[in-house]
Amino acid sequence: TVLANFEGVSREDWIARIEADLRGKALKETEWIVDADTRVSPFAHAQDSTVTSNVGFDPRWEIAEYFIVDDAVKSNNIILDALQGGCETLLIEVDGVEDWDVLFKDISLEMIKTYIIPTRNEQTELVIMSLSEWLDNDSMGDLEISVRPPGGIKLGASASDDRTVTDDLANTVRAGLELLESGYNGETVECTAQIGVSYFVEIARLRALQILWQNAMTALERNGPALLIEAHFSDRELSDDQHINMISASTKALSAICGGAQRLVIAPASTETEDFHRRISRNVHHLLRYETRLESVTDPVAGS
Repeated sequence: TVLANFEGVSREDWIARIEADLRGKALKETEWIVDADTRVSPFAHAQDSTVTSNVGFDPRWEIAEYFIVDDAVKSNNIILDALQGGCETLLIEVDGVEDWDVLFKDISLEMIKTYIIPTRNEQTELVIMSLSEWLDNDSMGDLEISVRPPGGIKLGASASDDRTVTDDLANTVRAGLELLESGYNGETVECTAQIGVSYFVEIARLRALQILWQNAMTALERNGPALLIEAHFSDRELSDDQHINMISASTKALSAICGGAQRLVIAPASTETEDFHRRISRNVHHLLRYETRLESVTDPVAGS
């Protein structure tokens, strides 16, 4: 009601005022060039928004952590510490068959999601057989343990080689559709996305991916599967300065969550003093969830 008392300002009027303040410099000259296809203006107006979508936004995300197993006993201790600190999803990379009894000692697998990721594709079948045999012998019941090949569907970093943001989105959707054509009938298609430092671009990439996937399902007259985005930090965006990495982790995590990632892995800022940096990474999740209250917001990017 209060806003109705104010006259709207057109896009043209805003640009005229901005360019007057720029003393004759064109607004276009201030645009940020992301890649050959994408330019970002520092000015946005409601008239610029032309894309509409009913993609549902769920503010909840899984606190996930990535573990590379080189010693089952050591990795078990690290995983137990992560679970005590609030980790909800385990992504465990193994170089072949492990001693599962040792690796999962004292871990309540029925309470969490667990993914086993072989280091090499050719190990996948052997790992599946070994893990299945272990589960059968121990009568573990119906657990959420999945073996995931090291490949899979990925949304690449936004500034890599000669690829553009548009290229990466197109390739990701194409890979998902090829998976469906191969006979896949799961409830979700999982996609890993690398998150860089370009805050608004990262949000836009994840949002665009979900809109494109929904449009593809509509075109195919399918009700699913749904797309699950698992966000990781881009290795190319990590600095040698651990303090810079710790600070930028919050911004990257925020862009991933606002973009709609349903699972988030926050990379430790340094491999030195690993326990400390893993704890800091988990605490970023907790700050965003319990102090920033992101899980209680319907959709932060839509104006909540």
